[in-house]
Amino acid sequence: MQRDNHRRNINQGRKSMSLEEVSRFIFSLLLAFFLAMAAMTSGDKAAAQSATITINNYCSETIYVGAWPATSITSVSIGGSGVTTPGGWEMAQNTTATVTVPDNFSGRFWGRTGCSFNASNGCDQQTVTVNDNNYVIANCCDTGGCLDSGGNFALNCAQTGLPPSTLAEFTLASGGLDAYDVSMVDGGNIPVSIIPNSSDYDCSTNGNCTFTGNLPGTNSSACSQDSDCYPLFGNGYKWKCNIPTGQQTGLCVNPFFCGSPG
Repeated sequence: MQRDNHRRNINQGRKSMSLEEVSRFIFSLLLAFFLAMAAMTSGDKAAAQSATITINNYCSETIYVGAWPATSITSVSIGGSGVTTPGGWEMAQNTTATVTVPDNFSGRFWGRTGCSFNASNGCDQQTVTVNDNNYVIANCCDTGGCLDSGGNFALNCAQTGLPPSTLAEFTLASGGLDAYDVSMVDGGNIPVSIIPNSSDYDCSTNGNCTFTGNLPGTNSSACSQDSDCYPLFGNGYKWKCNIPTGQQTGLCVNPFFCGSPG
């Protein structure tokens, strides 16, 4: 009798659930599990659909990076601090910027030199006298200056920069392949090189040369053309596309004697 009463007391302490309540409970568990899985999948997908471009300033002076199109840049950080102007930012010597972009990003970066910006990240007009003539200059930079969305020279670029400027160009996931190049189609102002930061890239087939900026003639023998640029001030290579070194005549835009064959 004591055991029966004990069982009866335990049963009275339990709350019985109807079939409908059990169904709702199971549905709630499944819904919570689904939402958790969806959040994990969304996070994994977001991580997989982005790429990181690391920009290092190894120049002996402060460089102001220009980026286009800024609307395609997800985030920019320097030393762990976020940059609020994705179209352009200041980089002191030996600093690194981490740029996150979508995995289908297509755009360019360039370095601006000799820049001076006011408190509004714009430019103060300057008057320059040349041969007794006064000229009003609104460009913030000596090289690579750009316009903002209002059509004024500024730190945050909304358009591509003015020549001369050495370009680092990227087209990601085009036909399943990422393409990049250093271009001097807009002239050149500073040396630039691009090196993959992953060991997964393939250099064994034609068209997958080691990296841009290495000395001419040092690419893999599998590459049918060596378009690397040797950025020296003074006499140097123009470019090499199956052309003997001694026959590379002609000059490209000052101050560089090399260029992009494409």
